[in-house]
Formats: sequence, structure tokens, C-alpha cells
Amino acid sequence: MELPEAVKELRLRLKESQQAFATRLGISIRGLVNYEKDRDPPLILLLKLAALARETGEESLSHVFQWAFYDTLTEATFEHDVGFTQEDHRGGKGGGLMLLTFKPGDYYYVSAFRSALDMLHDEEDPARREKGRKILDALYRSTHPRLKMPPE
Repeated sequence: MELPEAVKELRLRLKESQQAFATRLGISIRGLVNYEKDRDPPLILLLKLAALARETGEESLSHVFQWAFYDTLTEATFEHDVGFTQEDHRGGKGGGLMLLTFKPGDYYYVSAFRSALDMLHDEEDPARREKGRKILDALYRSTHPRLKMPPE
């Protein structure tokens, strides 16, 4: 499903007028008309649309907006010294996108982060989960020396 179609579909499923839906999203009606017609919403609006769709039980539409967000972000960071990793739904409340900057040649960090995240989520043994947490914290500190990973 294309983004303009998904924006309109979400509005129709919520049984809202264009004005009411635009107000809910915090945008002008002209902006909404453009997004329903032929323009892609900006990143922040894609996140709002994904959250709204998820909150109202429209999971399939939520996925359309979420993947459009990741595609846009991937395209924007292509060939730049930026990497990101996505925690999947198992991350729960603390899950989400981790955006990191890297020097040229440091791309192995993304794979290491992904492995550590998998260890955190897939491991049933609490000791091994804690080990994964420590690995993730060390990787994070190595790219952001003054920061520490937030608690789970």
C-alpha cells in the first residue's frame, strides 16, 4: 500500500473528517490533503501516524507507516557515517531505534549491537542476559564515551 493511500485509509477507518484528522495530527488540512493525494509525510508525522494506527488497532497500517519511516531514515543516512539498529517488538516499552555515529571503517559495531540485543531478548538464563546487557553497555560507551546505556 502506498503512503497517500494509507494516510487516507487510516482517516476513513477512524471515521474522521479531513479537518478532524488534520487537527488530531497537528497539521493543516492542506497538508493532510497533500499527504492523502501524492506527498510523503515527514519523518515525525510518519511516527505519529504509526503510533495512532497502533493505538487504534490498525496494525497493518501501523506497519506501513513504520516501514516508511525506516526506509526514509535509511535513505537519508546512506553513505554517511551513521548507523542504526532496530529492536523488534520483543524490546517492549524500552525497545526502539538506536542511532549511532561511526567513523569510517567502524561499521562492525552495528552487527555487534544486533548480536547483543538478540542475546538480551532471546536468552532465558538471567546470567547470560546480564552478560548481553554488559556487552551492549560496553559497545555503547565505546561509541559514546560520556554516556551510559539507559536501564531496562
